[in-house]
Amino acid sequence: EVPKETCVEFVAGSHRWGQWFRPERFNKTALNEEDGLAPVPEIENNRDSYDIRSWDMQPGDVIAFNFLTLHGAPVNRSEATRRRAFSSRWIGDDCRYAKRIGVTSPPFREITLEHGAVMEDSQFPKVFEL
Repeated sequence: EVPKETCVEFVAGSHRWGQWFRPERFNKTALNEEDGLAPVPEIENNRDSYDIRSWDMQPGDVIAFNFLTLHGAPVNRSEATRRRAFSSRWIGDDCRYAKRIGVTSPPFREITLEHGAVMEDSQFPKVFEL
C-alpha cells in the first residue's frame, strides 16, 4: 500500500500548458542544464495555486498519465515502509524519435534512429496493433 501522503503527485492540466519542462532530479537540480526546456515552476511553495492530485494506492493499482504532466513524489519519511514503483512508457504509432542532449530517462543503449524517425527499433517493441 502507498498512502496518499507519499504517492506521486500530478499538477492537473499541466500537460496542456504548451510548455515542455526541464526534468529535475529529486534534489531539484536539472537533469540537463542546456536542454532549452523551461524550468519547472516553484510549485511546492505555491501549492494552493495548482490543482495537485494524488491517491491512496493499493497493490496492483495503476496510474497512467501524459508524460508532459508535471509530476513528482514527496519524500517518503517512513522508516518502516519502502516506496516502490514500476514505470513504463507507452507511445502511439504517431510518435517520432527526438534526439536529446544529455541524460535520458530511461537511459537507452545506443539508438540508431534519426531525429524524426518512426519509433521502429527493438528498444521500442510494438505490443498492440489495430
